[in-house]
Amino acid sequence: MGIETVQTGTPAHSIQPRGSVTSLNSDISLKSRVQESLDSNPEFRRARFEPGAPSIARILDRDYQEQLCIEAEREATRLYSYLIAHGKDEAQATEEAISRAVQMAISARDEWRELWDRCEGKFVIAAYGSARSRVWNDQLESFLKHLASEGVKNGYSVINGGACTGVMGRVSRAWRNEIDAQSQKGEAGTSSEVILVLLRFHGESTEKPSSDGSEGFVTRALESFLSRTPALYALGIRSVELYFPGGIGTLEEMSRYLAEVKIGKGRQRRNLRTFFSHQPTEPTGLFLSARFKGVGNFWKGMEQQFGAMVKAGAARRVDFRCTCFDELEDPKTLSEVIISHMNLLRDRRTKEEKRRKENLSEAERGVVRAVNSILQGDLAFNQRIFTGGNATTYERLLNAHYKEQVMLEAEELVLEEFRRQRKKGISLNDAVDRSINKAVEMARKWRGQLKGLIGQFNGHKTVVFVGSAKDEVWNRNLEESMKKAVRKAVTRGYTIVVGGDGREGLSKRLRDEWFEAKKRFRQERGEDSKSDFVRLQLKINGEKTGAHSRYGYSEIVGPPLESLSLRTALLASIGRTSAFYIYPGGPTELEVASSIMLAVQLQQIVTTPFSGRPLPMILFMNAALNRSGRFWDGLRKQLLTMTSEEIRSADPPVLDHIKFLDV
Repeated sequence: MGIETVQTGTPAHSIQPRGSVTSLNSDISLKSRVQESLDSNPEFRRARFEPGAPSIARILDRDYQEQLCIEAEREATRLYSYLIAHGKDEAQATEEAISRAVQMAISARDEWRELWDRCEGKFVIAAYGSARSRVWNDQLESFLKHLASEGVKNGYSVINGGACTGVMGRVSRAWRNEIDAQSQKGEAGTSSEVILVLLRFHGESTEKPSSDGSEGFVTRALESFLSRTPALYALGIRSVELYFPGGIGTLEEMSRYLAEVKIGKGRQRRNLRTFFSHQPTEPTGLFLSARFKGVGNFWKGMEQQFGAMVKAGAARRVDFRCTCFDELEDPKTLSEVIISHMNLLRDRRTKEEKRRKENLSEAERGVVRAVNSILQGDLAFNQRIFTGGNATTYERLLNAHYKEQVMLEAEELVLEEFRRQRKKGISLNDAVDRSINKAVEMARKWRGQLKGLIGQFNGHKTVVFVGSAKDEVWNRNLEESMKKAVRKAVTRGYTIVVGGDGREGLSKRLRDEWFEAKKRFRQERGEDSKSDFVRLQLKINGEKTGAHSRYGYSEIVGPPLESLSLRTALLASIGRTSAFYIYPGGPTELEVASSIMLAVQLQQIVTTPFSGRPLPMILFMNAALNRSGRFWDGLRKQLLTMTSEEIRSADPPVLDHIKFLDV
């Protein structure tokens, strides 16, 4: 649906922008008027998913809602300029631009829910890879041909990032051609589709492109990787994720997959929201390496990196739910194995769903719905903590993610508190009132913590540390490099940001050294350093560690976060980061590093934490651990392969912001 479908002067479903046109002045921008119109509209504000729906669906729905608001502000500004240039006076141009922009946003509000429903129950094969044409050969072509044939024959769909060129374009066309060919023979079912999840580049429209269906089902372009990568993983029923040769974008998608699978295992799965929490089982990743002239096996560097993580104790072999194929000597057999794996998942899906389904009493469902309803209608809870005038697009999308997480957390808290009250013998009515009041009070408190974190350090220079929580992934050289970096940050007044619970590993070592460095600075200078210490923690097994204090100093601890993607985004959004220190770690640390590298590479064309800001340096602390060679050598080799003259699936300039420091 395009903006052209709205007739000039047509009211937007009787939604009139608040305030008169004549009151428009320097204090009330066009964007603010659009925000007010949409925020006050119940239909636009209404959540498209009920309590109990998959958390990833709800989080992305809120993200999409905020994206539409941003899009409407952008469209109103464009229309206003257009109408003024074509003779409209200021009052008419303002009224019409706002009305049409609001109409566009309201009309598109259901699109994410419609996409989710379209994919629900649909078995999907995901294909990731470069949008560039160099990373392809006859082996991959043969494999794709057989896979598309068998996949469509069995009614499976394919999903990718939507590029018309390179690997993604080849996958889409192979699937589309096979759907058409088998349909003509009367062999294909109606369930196979090509689903394309687009990313918006600066200067492009987010409108769903008009299409005759030849390319597949195309989504509205999403504003950032904060939304796009989770959407790629969330849709449909997943069993296999295919990683063709690609660039840093593919590396980020692969790393997210590995990290989400790792943190979703065992007991942690109950308390962390992953991309696959709603799936019957975590999918299997297949890395299609293939050989290329001049570089050999494409994913050889990542194979080496995974091995280094296991040897150093940063990960276990079971953490890597994936297989790397160096050669595709028998593409037909491999495609048949993949389809057999998909068929096995389809056969056992019903059993898994019954096992995972949580049974709630009517009273328990009632308190969850009550908290959801109260917070949905709470003006203070829903008030924007970032507005168009003082926030970046990325901050606003980040806030949308966080807001829905707080809602989900409140629903969990009210259920937990209600059960506790009933066990104590409290009457039903009193238990309902007490649990709801406690959950709502905590939700309101948590709601403002994101603004506090980002606002407190707005404009401050920060350095971010990323590394394993395991003490064994360490040595004396890393210890000395860490102490030197902390002393440097304290001397310069930079704030240190780290993820972790502060009990062991890098987060504890950093905090202890920061306390000592602050004390030493005061003794030597007679004044306090302006350096602060911020720790962001994931909520694992329901645990939360409070702030530690020493020598009169105290660390700042963010609220426990229930998703890895939200923590990664926050690490990059506090202050103005000058450097990321990446110490040895496992899949979760690799996910942070690859996300930051991608943000650096694309910051000029895609919304990232660094849009409009100086780019940070990404420093890999490349130590030799347990006689296994230097820890990050595998990743370094992979980046050199991607940026090589023969491949060029990544832009060489990104290496200007990446250093591997042998310590």
